[in-house]
Amino acid sequence: MKSILSALVIFLITGCATQTTSPRYTIGGTISNEDNTPAAGIQVLLFGNNSLVSTYTDGKGRYQFQKIKPSKSYALIPVHYGEGSVMDTSTVDGQAIIELAEQELGKTDGESPGRYNGYGAGWCSEFVSWVYMKADDPLTGGTDDGGVDKEDWNMSTVTRLAAGFERNKNWQILSIDEIRKNWKDDVNHHLEPQAGDYVFYSNTSGIDRVHSGIVKSVSGRNLITIEGNVSDRVKQMTRKDWRTLSVGNTVVKGIGYRRLVSRTDFSPRTFYGVIDQDMTVDFILVHVQ
Repeated sequence: MKSILSALVIFLITGCATQTTSPRYTIGGTISNEDNTPAAGIQVLLFGNNSLVSTYTDGKGRYQFQKIKPSKSYALIPVHYGEGSVMDTSTVDGQAIIELAEQELGKTDGESPGRYNGYGAGWCSEFVSWVYMKADDPLTGGTDDGGVDKEDWNMSTVTRLAAGFERNKNWQILSIDEIRKNWKDDVNHHLEPQAGDYVFYSNTSGIDRVHSGIVKSVSGRNLITIEGNVSDRVKQMTRKDWRTLSVGNTVVKGIGYRRLVSRTDFSPRTFYGVIDQDMTVDFILVHVQ
């Protein structure tokens, strides 16, 4: 009887594990130069499921993410800095964005749909979207990107916001790794964020969490930001050692520049969509004239 009970327990445990195991997928592809040669050492960011991971292409231009959970939305964004002159075609001054954001300090999203159209969920990305919209420099594509929020300007997650940012051909995302690698302390470097730029964070302390904010200014080694959904309020924050801090609850993982700071780009700039199967996504590294 004891052996029969033991076998039954083992069956129940393994059976339950089998039933609750969700599928995992592989996402990969290649990045090539314009002459069709492999582009090695290119970083690829993968946003989704409230987390951010990255990898690099190998010597043959190949990259791969394994054991990725299914999700209604993922954003796959390659990043690379090519030094050159900045192309700034902004029609809205960054300081005007900050003035709007400062007027919201201390406020909350409130009951659904909310002041910032957060619809009762975390609303840091909605706050960024709302401020850009109010400043007449909106993100676009929210109507058709599968998110909870259906306003064209409204991006309800960091994943959606990053993809929306990259839809603007005059804006550009760079990872903190690319910024660190190409930073020059002895010059007023144009990789330094400016008022109105977008900043995204990730928790590196073992809990999946990504977060959005708006850059107000840089003070020495610190980044001054205005962020929504910080203890359920809009708050001004000081992110210390923003370029060098690599471990903690809120680590800067990249900047969305409201201008083109790199003379290299990608075609396509991003892949955004549902991941419910193994996928291959190829990119071409192009040079901006």
